[in-house]
Amino acid sequence: MVASGFQQADDPQLAVRDAEATRKPLRIMVDSNARTPASARVLDDAAPALIAVADDVDASHLEGRSSRTSRS
Repeated sequence: MVASGFQQADDPQLAVRDAEATRKPLRIMVDSNARTPASARVLDDAAPALIAVADDVDASHLEGRSSRTSRS
């Protein structure tokens, strides 16, 4: 689980690497302002992702990616 500031500074993938994994962990990001770019590595197909955003922001650029967007 990371916040949007860390994601923007480091662009982590947050996926299991260099190990045999039978399950893929859920990658969770808290991004109340929906600042995560659609090109972020956390949105790739390596594992599912959940991004928590505020109700009153436009997160349309995140929809349709390999993620779920949760509004608070």
